Amino acid sequence: MNVVNRRRLLTFLAGLMIVAVPVSAAVAVPSSFVRHENRYWTWYAPQRWVASYNRNGIDITSPTGTKLAGTAYSTLAQCPSNTASFFRQVRTLLKQQGALYSKPLRSARYTSVGPVRNAGGGDKTQHSTFRGTRRTGAGIRGELDLRLIRQGGCAVVGQVSSAPSRGYRNSIGLLRQIQRAVFYHPS
Repeated sequence: MNVVNRRRLLTFLAGLMIVAVPVSAAVAVPSSFVRHENRYWTWYAPQRWVASYNRNGIDITSPTGTKLAGTAYSTLAQCPSNTASFFRQVRTLLKQQGALYSKPLRSARYTSVGPVRNAGGGDKTQHSTFRGTRRTGAGIRGELDLRLIRQGGCAVVGQVSSAPSRGYRNSIGLLRQIQRAVFYHPS
């Protein structure tokens, strides 16, 4: 999904205003990563990786665009009363909007949807995995992590990591490292 579609999705969910909070906590960054910075985001990844971004999110892709580490967030007008139902709606919209991979998918399906878990402070999280097929027939695999933040209001954060099925086990570790090294900063 490109950043424009992600922004539309989060606007649909409630994106009335943006909160200036870090998306990830400080972490050790691999020595092979370099610091990248733009107007809203600081992120660490291999040198030639690129990003598309706006205030609502950032899509970080490998030089060929075949690996994606995407983060998006938005405040919500009100906290949902049923977190499982809310997360189901977000998963459905991400799939429909083409937000699970950096290139168009012919098909996609969730292969596992984890339970909604308490994450402290009233926050809730859920981990899901998915598979898809590009229009070229190439297989894609990925994971989606959703977090409902209930501290000082209500917000949702979504992080998607996806790569070709071939070599996925090697790719997902790198994508997780990148996800942990993404930070939002107000301009």
